[in-house]
Amino acid sequence: MTLLCGLVVLACAGVVSDGAQQYATIGIVRDFVQEYPSAGTENSDSASASLRENIGGVTRSAIYLHPGPLGEAKVTYRGVAIPAGATPSFLFFCTGIREGVPWNVPGPPNGVRFTVYINGGRVFSEELMASVWHPHALDLSVWSGKSVDIVLATDAIKGRSNHDWSVWGNPMLVTLTPVASALTEHTTGIAFAQVVLPEPDTVTLTMGEKRESFALPGGSHWLPLEFGRLKRFEFVSASGGGEVKTVWVGARDASAPGKQGLR
Repeated sequence: MTLLCGLVVLACAGVVSDGAQQYATIGIVRDFVQEYPSAGTENSDSASASLRENIGGVTRSAIYLHPGPLGEAKVTYRGVAIPAGATPSFLFFCTGIREGVPWNVPGPPNGVRFTVYINGGRVFSEELMASVWHPHALDLSVWSGKSVDIVLATDAIKGRSNHDWSVWGNPMLVTLTPVASALTEHTTGIAFAQVVLPEPDTVTLTMGEKRESFALPGGSHWLPLEFGRLKRFEFVSASGGGEVKTVWVGARDASAPGKQGLR
């Protein structure tokens, strides 16, 4: 068994702050797929929850939320308690569109707009036009110790809802508990990187065979990277001007059996 006492963070292009890496276990506080039956759903042509939603060979638990041509389809979770504490809590999720959409025909579908609202304020928005999973992480520190209403919404772009087979993969509220002991190479979990960009940029996070790229506006962003084996964490900024402020390497909490989505 190999013990990794210090994770090597490599900046191929960009900057990684000294002491950026920190280690933790991930606790799943709320699994919103499992809680879907008690959530409020509105204005959807079709909505359901599944433990096996496959896109691109990756299977996740997910909420299927097909918008109609007018207005947003919404799933609402009320009174979600955000844990208090010095370490961050995240809303982790993946946006995706089911396979089988005829993207290459004349006049193809124009994709779906995904939006997250917290207490009525928009905190995330993305337009997706591909059958892929896109992972995201929203830092919930500003609501630490408070109860909030979380809304997952999808919307037909320009009122065209044909083939808007939109899914929210593994939506969950997670917390990080710092650990002092060494992590083994066989650790699985999610790395959360806080990236600061002086201008719009494309950045890539890599750990072993796992890689995710993100096209982002300037500013501060938390980016997740799921991993199946603990390897060297690499950060690439296309412009060379990006900086990683913090990397939380979150190990899956083995004491939480039956939870879906931490690959």
